Amino acid sequence: MKHTLSVIITIRGKRTLSVIITVRGKRTLSVIITVRGKRTLSVIITVRGKHTLSVIITVRGKRTLSVIITVRGKRTLSVIITVRGKRTLSVIITGKRTLTVIIIVRGKRTLSVIIIVRGKRTLSVIIVRGKRTLSVIITVRGKRTLSVIITVRGKRTLSVIITVRGKRTLSVIITVRGKRTLSVIIIVRGKRTLSVIITVRGKRTLSVIITVRGKRTLSVIITVRGKRTLSVISTVRGKRTLSVIITVRGKLTLSVIIIVRGKRTLSVIITVRGKRTLSVIITVRGKRTLSVIIIVRGKD
Repeated sequence: MKHTLSVIITIRGKRTLSVIITVRGKRTLSVIITVRGKRTLSVIITVRGKHTLSVIITVRGKRTLSVIITVRGKRTLSVIITVRGKRTLSVIITGKRTLTVIIIVRGKRTLSVIIIVRGKRTLSVIIVRGKRTLSVIITVRGKRTLSVIITVRGKRTLSVIITVRGKRTLSVIITVRGKRTLSVIIIVRGKRTLSVIITVRGKRTLSVIITVRGKRTLSVIITVRGKRTLSVISTVRGKRTLSVIITVRGKLTLSVIIIVRGKRTLSVIITVRGKRTLSVIITVRGKRTLSVIIIVRGKD
């Protein structure tokens, strides 16, 4: 035979049980179960190969449970689960980097958390609640790449991927595996340039680009790839000058310019590039004096 299996069970005293399973081949597995006292249970699993796994389960009191998993190799992972009170669950993962996760379970639903550390910077968390299954996978690849996937195993699946590329580039993709797909990409180029693109893969596609050029210039472009295209450009020039241009690339084009001159003078110009042009000037003089001038450049 290729493999030889030997099982040794040793009972020491009233409450000590040790089980050793040895496979004389490439790998050797030994399991030791020790019951100390009324409520202390320790399980040690040792693989005499590349990795050694030891699991210690300790029940202290009525509601305290601590589990320690130690992998003696290149990477050491220790997980401590402590149940304090009726509904408080705390998980602590310690390795080269220390991560503390506190999960509080309140209500009738059961929450199970599985944390797996694979490689140097990969962390996956799976949360299962009742009828619906929610899985959260956080993957850290490289120095600046973070991907988060949230999956609800029901009618809709939501996946969120956050990718940090370079020093100032951030892309967020939200995907609903149903009728519509929403992707959000945020790109920071340079010191003051921010572009946001939102894409709905359905009947209409919405893209939003926000660009900050200079100290006081803000341009926002909203594009709906359907019947109409809406672009909004906001420009702040100087201390009190604000211009907003809204353009609908369809039958009508609407441009709105708001200019604040002085402390109490507000002028609003609305231009419809069609039959009529409407300009509104609002001037506040003094405490209680309000003058409104409406000019319609057309026939009337």
